[in-house]
Amino acid sequence: VSGAHLFVGGFYSHAGGQPASNIARWSGATIHTDWFLPITAQDMNYNFRELTIGTAPSATNGFDIGLDQYAPPPPPDGSFDIRIIEGEETYLKLYNPSTLMETIWTLEAYPETPGGFQVSLEWDMETVNDIPGYLFLYYEDSENVLHTTDMKADGLVWLPQDVHEFTIRHTVQIVLSLDYQEGWNLIGSPLGKLDISPYNIFNNAMVDSFFGYNGAYTDESVFQYGAGYWLRLAADEQVEFYPVLLDSVSIDEMEPRWHLIAGLGLPVDFANIIDPEGILVDGTLMGYDNDSGYFLTDTIEPGRGYWIRTDGFGTITLIADYSRPAHPYHAPAPEGFARFSISNNGRELDFYLGGTLDGQDINPLSFNMPPKPPTAAFDIRFDNNRRMIELESGKL
Repeated sequence: VSGAHLFVGGFYSHAGGQPASNIARWSGATIHTDWFLPITAQDMNYNFRELTIGTAPSATNGFDIGLDQYAPPPPPDGSFDIRIIEGEETYLKLYNPSTLMETIWTLEAYPETPGGFQVSLEWDMETVNDIPGYLFLYYEDSENVLHTTDMKADGLVWLPQDVHEFTIRHTVQIVLSLDYQEGWNLIGSPLGKLDISPYNIFNNAMVDSFFGYNGAYTDESVFQYGAGYWLRLAADEQVEFYPVLLDSVSIDEMEPRWHLIAGLGLPVDFANIIDPEGILVDGTLMGYDNDSGYFLTDTIEPGRGYWIRTDGFGTITLIADYSRPAHPYHAPAPEGFARFSISNNGRELDFYLGGTLDGQDINPLSFNMPPKPPTAAFDIRFDNNRRMIELESGKL
C-alpha cells in the first residue's frame, strides 16, 4: 500500500530476543495477533529468506492488510526461493484466522543451483515454545515416507535435496470429553506414549477387566500407544482427556489375523493409514457399542479401540492428515446374495446369504467377524463367525 508504514510485532522481537507485544500496526491502527513465528530458510550457497506464519482474530482466509505480505513473482529456474502457498497466491507472511482446532500452511523451498544443494529451516526455540498448542513440520521424501518434526523440540530441519514442498500444522490443545457405557467398552489411550493404568482414568473400571489381544485375550495393566483394549465399567462414565496430538503412530509386527488397535489424539480416516505391504482387509475396521454390538466404520476416533483384519505380515502407520487422497474402504456388496440388515440402537450391520464369491474380486475375509467380545457383551453373527454364509439358510 503506497505510503503505508508496516510493523509486525510478536512474542519476541527479531533482534535481541526481548519480549514484544503481540500486535501488528498498520497506518496507525493496531491489529492484535494470537502468535507468530519467523522461520529462516537458507541454502548451502548462503542465500536466505525469512518467512512468518501466525494466527490473528481479524485474519481471513485471503490477504489481510497489516498482517500478510505477498511474495514477489517466482525467480528464474535455478534460483534460491521459498514461499508460502495459499490457493493461487504466494506469501512471505501469512496469518490465518484464530481457531481452537487446526491451522495448516503449505510451503515450497528451492536451493540455488549449482551449489545450493539443500535448504535448512530454523526458528527460535524460546519463541516457538510460547506458542499455545502443538506445532509440527512434515514432508514426504521420494520414497513417500512421511517425516515429522516437533517444532517445539527441534529448532532446525534440513530438507532433503529432492524435497521442495513441506507443511506446518498448528493444533491448539483440546479437551476430549468422551462417554463410555456401563458394561464392556473398546478403548484406547490418546495420551501419547505414557504407560498409564486405566484404573487411574476410569473411576468405574471393574477390577481385572482390562484385556488386550495378541491372537488370544491377554491380561493387561497399562495402555500402550496404538493398542486397543477391552474394559468393563460398573456404570456409565464420562472421561475428560487432554490428548497428546502426535501426527502418527506405527503399529509393527502385524501378522495375518485380527488386531485390536487405537488411534491418535485426533481422528484418523482409514484413507490416512499407510499400508505399504497392502495387508489391511477392506471392510474390517470395526468398533463396538455395548447396546448394538460390532459396527463397521471408516474413522478411528480418539479414546476408542477398534478391530482390524490383516492378511499378511507388515507395519501400518496411522496418520492424522486429511490432505491425503482417499481410496475405497468398505468392500463392495457381493453380487448374487440376499442381503439383510440388523439394526439395534441406531446402528445397522449388513449380512449376506445364499450366494458365492466365485468369480468376484472380493476378499472373503472382508465378511469375517472379529473375535467374540468377553462374557455378557452383546454380539450377533452367523455361526461360522462371519457376516456371510453361502448356504440358503444360516443360524445367527
